[in-house]
Amino acid sequence: EGSMLVAGSPAASGASGPNGAVHVFDLDGAAPEQPIRSLTHPQATGAANFGMAVAISGRRIVVGSWWVTGEPAGERATVFELDSANPMEPVARLAAPDLEFGYSFAYAVAISGDEVVIGGGYPGIGTGFPGGLWAFDLNEGANPSAELVPNPAPAGSENLGMAVAMADGKVLAAALLTEPADLLAGSAYLLATTGG
Repeated sequence: EGSMLVAGSPAASGASGPNGAVHVFDLDGAAPEQPIRSLTHPQATGAANFGMAVAISGRRIVVGSWWVTGEPAGERATVFELDSANPMEPVARLAAPDLEFGYSFAYAVAISGDEVVIGGGYPGIGTGFPGGLWAFDLNEGANPSAELVPNPAPAGSENLGMAVAMADGKVLAAALLTEPADLLAGSAYLLATTGG
């Protein structure tokens, strides 16, 4: 956003395996090809895929960790604030309640101001899961509650949430397997978030 660019490297190696990393670039800086920050998962002890999904709004960055070893729900998203006292430490961690491992929470992420939307659209083709979107208000602090954004037209393995983008209280969300599923037609929905 603006002159800032974030790029995820989910296969980047850490001390205990491919934990992943996210690199922050300032395109107006003296060396735009060099990252000004490199963020890592704060607690990963094994495969984390940190950086599978990234988004930025102003000086806030949200990072999807699609497959974190040892996490209660398997997947989690992390928010960083570049202007905080310690920009390498997250200011919020986002999790959807009561999710089993494999629901792909944080497969896609989006942020606009104080609002974050997380997509979890791929638990496995043929499982009958319609996908999901979860909205968070960062004004709630370090562990904001999740509010499910309903799928407007659930149909089998539609996988809503494979990709998300947001602005001005609206979310554009992709669904991979819109019926008829054998045609892989796909669709996109424009939805209002909780705050919108």
